[in-house]
Amino acid sequence: MSNEIVNENTLARMYKALGEPNRVRVIRALLQEEEMTCGQLTSLLGVSASTFSHHIAELIECGLVSKKKEGRHHILSVRRDILTKYAPAII
Repeated sequence: MSNEIVNENTLARMYKALGEPNRVRVIRALLQEEEMTCGQLTSLLGVSASTFSHHIAELIECGLVSKKKEGRHHILSVRRDILTKYAPAII
């Protein structure tokens, strides 16, 4: 996504996702730790798993967070290239 032009709909989803304080907290936590599991972030936010799942789905869908599976765990990380280009104030 970093080398392609982002259309208006994608930008709108990205900024909408960042309009929720818990999602900004997720981004900032991932910037500090590089990678965290879903469980770690759920505990950090102090929200239910279903609430966290909704928040992280929004961040993944708009391209700000990536997810990989390692064994039983989903590891989350920030897409720094996208964040730096479209929302540098969070960094």
